[in-house]
Amino acid sequence: FPVGLVVISPSLTHKWDVGGVVLQLGTEEAVVAAAHQIVKAVTAADPEARIEGFSLQAMTSLPHARQLVI
Repeated sequence: FPVGLVVISPSLTHKWDVGGVVLQLGTEEAVVAAAHQIVKAVTAADPEARIEGFSLQAMTSLPHARQLVI
């Protein structure tokens, strides 16, 4: 911990835009709650989206870290 949770869905190009990403989760309970939140948000944004699972990734604690999306 902390970790980030990202939905895995071939139906979604920009997961961040539909609520498919939650960052800085600090407990197992927070991860479970975030998974439920993501499913609800993705389903609301795109009812036809196919959710295959989630990616759980350790987060860096560097003070000036940035995310790069290519």
